[in-house]
Amino acid sequence: MAAGFLSADHAGMGVLFDQIQAVPGVSIAVHDGGPFLFYIGQLALVVQLAVVRRVKARTPFLVLLDLLLPFISSLPLGDHPPEGAQSMIGTRCAPHVPTTTP
Repeated sequence: MAAGFLSADHAGMGVLFDQIQAVPGVSIAVHDGGPFLFYIGQLALVVQLAVVRRVKARTPFLVLLDLLLPFISSLPLGDHPPEGAQSMIGTRCAPHVPTTTP
């Protein structure tokens, strides 16, 4: 995003992007470590909310399952598409979503 904001045109953005990617450690921090730390932080926050009982005790387990689901659904499981597992989780959790009545 920084390359896009700092460049005047698309060609300049490509040159600046290549310069940024050439810096050692940028790929690890931005593409590998950053998202991993985000997901770990997300799980940690939900665990903290469960400890102080702001969310139900099963919520951290559901978040962990949600974080692991892309890895599970990429396994060759026969004729079941990866989206099938995700939609199953979504429909199983949908009844637990609080609703408001007018």
